[in-house]
Amino acid sequence: MKRTRFSLVLQVIVPGLLDRVEDWSHGGTDLPRFQAVETLLTRSQRIVSHRTGYDELVCALAGLMPQQDRDLPLGALTRCGITGESNEGFYVSADPVHLRADIQQLVLIDGGKLSLNQQESAALVELFSNHFGEPGLRLEMNAPDRWHLRLARPENLRTYPLREVMGKNIEHYLIGGERAMYWRNLMNEVQMLFHDSPINRARELNGGPTINSLWIYGSGSLPTIPDTGLAAIWADDPMARGIGHIAKLRTRRLPQGLETVLKESVSGVHVVCLESLSSPASYDDQPAWCAGMEGLETKWFRPIVEAMQNGSIDICHIHDCAGQCFTVKKFRLRWFKKRSRPLRAFARSQNTAV
Repeated sequence: MKRTRFSLVLQVIVPGLLDRVEDWSHGGTDLPRFQAVETLLTRSQRIVSHRTGYDELVCALAGLMPQQDRDLPLGALTRCGITGESNEGFYVSADPVHLRADIQQLVLIDGGKLSLNQQESAALVELFSNHFGEPGLRLEMNAPDRWHLRLARPENLRTYPLREVMGKNIEHYLIGGERAMYWRNLMNEVQMLFHDSPINRARELNGGPTINSLWIYGSGSLPTIPDTGLAAIWADDPMARGIGHIAKLRTRRLPQGLETVLKESVSGVHVVCLESLSSPASYDDQPAWCAGMEGLETKWFRPIVEAMQNGSIDICHIHDCAGQCFTVKKFRLRWFKKRSRPLRAFARSQNTAV
């Protein structure tokens, strides 16, 4: 019997890969060269997509498409990814954040920057519950910086995922939908409630940022995941892990590097979520972004180049989560010779082949 050849395709999701590159390059600072990822992008076919944003892209790869003027159910998926529970019911993410007041705007700082611990988180959730106490508005702490509201009924909301708002003026990302004013008023009331809490007074005394609001997004219930032929998801992100859980996909924590993926992989399409550039890009932290890129070069992009050259990987799709997908096939790495170009050459969205 003729043996079927092992075939491995990677869908590599890299939020923050190119978001700031053009601005930083024009700012007079020469970015370092990153040979491996530049080689992959230079020898790829570039396609511009309407799918922008990490959350929408990961959902789309799993066959989940947003309905018009409706949220993707990110709250229910994230909760599932953290707890492993596939509960029925309607959920919305209500993550603790700090809103920093500048002269003319409120800028959102996410929980990953706040060093919120379990004890502080539990105390603020209890404060919320004691104050509101509404049936059908139950706040759960499923991780110190990941909270969820269980709702009595579905809400037709149009919200923005936390990742899209980090480091930005929230004025452009306010809740829309049928009961938008109710939810905006709820967020305002939470700000007043948390303002004078003992937790925030203690954080202020210690020089830390306060937890002065919640960011509401991703309403809905757990969806049915269609069979899209995915073989595995490698991610630390709980939303992606939630998708893997309910789709009964092989779901693994993101390993230190590609070697583990190659060692444990079965044939098929593997989604790999590399998130280390997301926060530095969102907060315009170029040194941290460069350090993150060095890590990805060493542990992921250079090994991907080598694996494609030796035939271990057939196709690699690199998604920048800003509307571009770069598809490179192994024959282009083996035979297609072209001098690699710097990352700034790929930062503009153009529907052209590279």
